[in-house]
Parts: sequence; structure tokens; C-alpha cells
Amino acid sequence: MPSVYTQSEEYKLFRSLVARRKVIVEQQSKKVWRYYDFGPKTEVPVILLHGASGTAEVFYKQILSLGPKGFRVISVQYPGYMNYTRWLRAFDRFIDMLSVDKVHLFGTALGGYLAQCYAQFRPNRVVSLILCNTFVDTKYYADSNPFVDIFQWTPEFLLKRMLLSNLPDYAVEKEIANSIDFMAEQLETVQREDLAARLTLNCTCGPFVPQDLSLDESNITIIDVLDDVLLPEKLREGVFKIYPQARQALLKTGGNFPYLSRADEINMHIEVHLRAFRGQTPNTETTTTTTKDKDVDEVTDNEKESGKGKEMSEWISADGKKDDINLTK
Repeated sequence: MPSVYTQSEEYKLFRSLVARRKVIVEQQSKKVWRYYDFGPKTEVPVILLHGASGTAEVFYKQILSLGPKGFRVISVQYPGYMNYTRWLRAFDRFIDMLSVDKVHLFGTALGGYLAQCYAQFRPNRVVSLILCNTFVDTKYYADSNPFVDIFQWTPEFLLKRMLLSNLPDYAVEKEIANSIDFMAEQLETVQREDLAARLTLNCTCGPFVPQDLSLDESNITIIDVLDDVLLPEKLREGVFKIYPQARQALLKTGGNFPYLSRADEINMHIEVHLRAFRGQTPNTETTTTTTKDKDVDEVTDNEKESGKGKEMSEWISADGKKDDINLTK
């Protein structure tokens, strides 16, 4: 049975307004990056990175809220890479193909760690970081999973069970329960290879060295939820210790997926963070090659012209048309 969020008018509006796009950044690997890009193309975008169980759709509430306010929001579903070096190089190439020079990064859980790794990898490209329920070190997970190499051979149903088994099985408030149902539903759409790669990254000692991060701490916002979540408290506290001068946004409740269960609060904190950078030099476009993708998900003209959210239609793309394309280079 579809989750409450999937059946909601808000989610249906999102699916009718915002095109899902696909891009292959490495011809030799043919790995597909899926993403949603919403908002004015002249703005420095904020790229949203999900955790081990997420998809690009899990940030649909942020896209619908921030795009119409003039922020460019890009939610990314990254394919499976078994080591950090390959992921970082591929993500760098992905940003190249978006034709942007600078980005803000929002990351949750594994996505937050990857965002920090990339900020260290390309310090001149990352303007700021927003870290939500995340960590600065993967050693805890690496020590807890000494047989990390077996993930690539593990059946899909077991990988999904591993990710779902730690979620609350007791009664929680309605919105938190709805967020869990939606995430479980989204997890079912993720392929085994991608799940194995995410778990491998999460349980491998990563390259991030906080002392080597040149980003000013005033350009970092830490969002943390104070109720019961999967992330161990000592890992969450580690983020605050590493960035003592960062902005802090504490939510009393919200569970593991506050960007869904407490979307209004999360969106407010993201907006406040991004407004501090308004007026900076816009991105300089570079050259990309654009081709139609025969396999891309189609969004019909009937959906675009159904009248849903007409007041938001101007943000669909820079030329006012909704496109669903595959980029290759």
C-alpha cells in the first residue's frame, strides 16, 4: 500500500512539476546519476545528498518549498561507488555537467559525510555546508562491520533488511511514522549494487580529515534532532566538537528523517543559511552536451498542463519548459 506521503497532493504536485533527470558522467562505467533540478539557473545551487537508504525523491518537500522562493535546489541520487576516490571524482564530474562553478551542499547521514569529503576535495568549489544528523568519522561503523567486503555479494533483500532493521518498531508520532513509511517505500526502488556500495562507503574508514577542511566554520550550519535516532549520540556530538563556531539548529523531535517529518523547520533553517550568501557572483556556465534519453521517465503534457501549481510553473526550468533529459559527455 502506498505511503501517506506518496498519496499526498504535495507529492503529486512535485511529480507533476519537477522533471526527473538522468546523467552518465563516466562513459566507461555507465553509472546513472538521477536528480531533480528546480529553481532559477542563475543562482548558486544547494545540492542535497541523501543517506544510505535515500533517493532523490526524499527531499521533495525542500524542492517545493525553496524553489519558488528563488533558490536553486538540486536533489541527487548517486549511483554505487565502492570507494571514496571514485565517488568524489564522479561527483565532481556531475557538478561539471550541471554547468556550475560553486555549490552549497546539504547532506544527511552518509550524505553529510560525503559532503564534507567533497568540501575537502574541492575547497574552492564548495561555498557552504549544511549538515543534518550526520558524522565526521566512519571509524565507528568500520569497527562495527569488519566484514564490509561481503556487502557486494549480499542479496538485495538482506541489504534492505539491514537498513530497515534499526528503524523504530514501536509507536512513534504520526509524522515520524509517515516519514519512516515513505523512506521504506523509497528504499524498495534502489538497486542492490547501489545499496551495497552505500553500505561499503558507510563502513569504510573515509578520507575526511577535519583539520584539512579550509571552509570557514561560519559557513557551516549543523542541524541535529534531539530525540531517538539511529545515529549514536557520540557521533552526533563529534560534529559539534569539530565545528564549534558553526551555526547550530536543534530540533526537539523529528526522528531519523526530519527533512520529511519536520520539513517546515528544516526548510526554514536551510533558507536562513542560504540567504546569508545572496548577492554573490552567479555561476559561470561551461559547455555541456545535451541529448534526449530514450529511457528517461516521461512526464506527460497533461500533467504539466493540469493546472496543478501553476503559480510555481515559472521555476520548472530556465526557459519555462519542463524537460526530462539525459546528459552524456
